[in-house]
Amino acid sequence: MEESQTPNTETEQSFLSIVVPVFREGVQLSAFLASVRDFLCQCNLPYELVLVDDGSPDETWRVIIGEAKSCQAIRALRLSRNFGKESALCAGLEHARGEAVIVMDADGQHPPSLLPDIVRMWQNSGADIVEAVKRKRGSESLSSKLGALLFYFILNKLSGFHFKGASDFKLMNRKALDAWLRMHERNVFFRGMTVWMGFTTVQIPFEVVPRSTGQSTWSVFKRLKLALIGITLHRSIDLVCV
Repeated sequence: MEESQTPNTETEQSFLSIVVPVFREGVQLSAFLASVRDFLCQCNLPYELVLVDDGSPDETWRVIIGEAKSCQAIRALRLSRNFGKESALCAGLEHARGEAVIVMDADGQHPPSLLPDIVRMWQNSGADIVEAVKRKRGSESLSSKLGALLFYFILNKLSGFHFKGASDFKLMNRKALDAWLRMHERNVFFRGMTVWMGFTTVQIPFEVVPRSTGQSTWSVFKRLKLALIGITLHRSIDLVCV
């Protein structure tokens, strides 16, 4: 793991962590990171970028190392194999040091241009979580659209929560993140767990940006598996809390 410079804990400014799970994004990762850094500069806050390579078989890790050498704000972690996005996300959150942590995808579909608005809403609202909610899903293949519809239909019906437009693109303050980390779940469903915790949440809408390269690795099978994890997770937590 590459370490960035240690944040100054004595400063009155908030310190941001941006956690980005990465899988097979070597071709466009540098351009994505440049855009993220540009918009983070508008936030006028110190930050770190925590990049987690989920066992990518392409040049992703080499690109991450190169970026980390040229930017001290980047901290690089690499999983020994492909464990899946939820595991990579969990590893990043465990290493995040910020007062607030923003999770976003590396494929560019979570627009970096929204970062200043997310931070501003957190600063002004007093909410624990700022959740970016999709207005539209953007351009997708028919199979992807049907898979997503099936995923949310099952999840909404059986989990007892409403996930329309929900995404992993969100900010959590340190209180919410520490509570999430204390759950110690082995089968992680980040999107559902943050809803279940019940912290004060505000929403900000966004348009899904088309991928610049490649295609989504989320198959119908992967979505169904994640939905089942979400359903069983909420059921088991509710039983424990009764």
